[in-house]
Amino acid sequence: MGTQVNPRISGGRVVIAAVASEVAVMAVLMVVVLGYRFVIAPGHPASEYTTFNDAAGYYVAPPAAGLAALFGAFWACRTASARFALN
Repeated sequence: MGTQVNPRISGGRVVIAAVASEVAVMAVLMVVVLGYRFVIAPGHPASEYTTFNDAAGYYVAPPAAGLAALFGAFWACRTASARFALN
């Protein structure tokens, strides 16, 4: 048949994908928080920034974590064959 694909998922890729997904969530949160503080609303009191940071963590982190984990899983499993995934 055509090309042969290694049906094993590398444990190293899984670890790298897990760490990268956590780093990606932190990067997204930092961009959102710093963008609000320095671009959207500069010069406001610290209490307003604290309130926004709490809300941003509540509303931004879960979707960012889900997407980061999804893309990390796709990257970690990209060498696995479709036959292996179905079984």
